[in-house]
Amino acid sequence: MLSKNEIKYIQSLKAKKQRHEAGVFIAEGPKIIEELIRQHAASVIKVFGLLSFFKEIPSSVLSKINHVVISEAELERISMLQAPQQCLALVHLKEQAFEPFVAGSWSLMLDSIQDPGNLGTIIRIADWFGIEHIYASADTADCFNPKVVQATMGSLFRVKMMYGPCEQWLQTHQPACYITAMQGKSIWETDAISPGVIIIGNEGKGVSAALAAHATGSMSIPKLGGAESLNAAVATGIILSHVLQP
Repeated sequence: MLSKNEIKYIQSLKAKKQRHEAGVFIAEGPKIIEELIRQHAASVIKVFGLLSFFKEIPSSVLSKINHVVISEAELERISMLQAPQQCLALVHLKEQAFEPFVAGSWSLMLDSIQDPGNLGTIIRIADWFGIEHIYASADTADCFNPKVVQATMGSLFRVKMMYGPCEQWLQTHQPACYITAMQGKSIWETDAISPGVIIIGNEGKGVSAALAAHATGSMSIPKLGGAESLNAAVATGIILSHVLQP
């Protein structure tokens, strides 16, 4: 049975400030937590779940982590989801500062992506295409937000999300840098290009002038219909599908 203090503490982790002060974030759902237990058991602090969930986990695996059986009513009280999904884990949060650019690789840079769902989907798309590093401006949504964690479906544990001063990093490392822009060069007309960093701009404002100044090229997705714009995550998927084709 959960104590009032445990419930209050878990509920407090919905706030970014509390997550980062405590060094703890929340992950929910069988798929995400099973992956955590199997691949990153050392990062799991405690798992709260229904008995039906724990029965599906081999005892040899379950013995690696601290876990507590709770009721459906208790799960509803601590879950950040409208429809709780059997289990919730407290996980160590590790802050990740910018790392040097890895020559010959593709990376993403996110410029003020605000929507948690967009960010989570971008991380999942990056994982799909084998992108291992995402650099993000400090005002990009927190990747440990419960909505982001849920949207990544486990990809957050494979893709390295780093927050820091994007403009300064570009000045220091000077990688090949491509911005996404409505007036950029059509990806249908772009020949093979050197690996580098693709900058995905804010959902409403696009890539900031400060970062665009470092671009060595630009990309756009041809518009054939009447839609005013594309979702940032959708655009990311289309562009990566093009630039990474054999």
